[in-house]
Amino acid sequence: MVECNAEKFALLQRDDVEKINSAGAEELARVGMQVNNADTASFRARLGDFYKNWREKAGPEMWRLLESYAGGIT
Repeated sequence: MVECNAEKFALLQRDDVEKINSAGAEELARVGMQVNNADTASFRARLGDFYKNWREKAGPEMWRLLESYAGGIT
């Protein structure tokens, strides 16, 4: 029961944090602050074989467990 609810509410918390961050960025822009958004695709492109190497080190079972919580990792 605890594990089920911990996962459920962790995902809800992630949604809340995303909404708060978005609203905060909008408010900062509204009052004149320049808000920059990172180009995550360029970051991922520079990672090269980082995820591949860690996937091999962790093994398939551990990687599946990680992705079950973090979502698909490229």
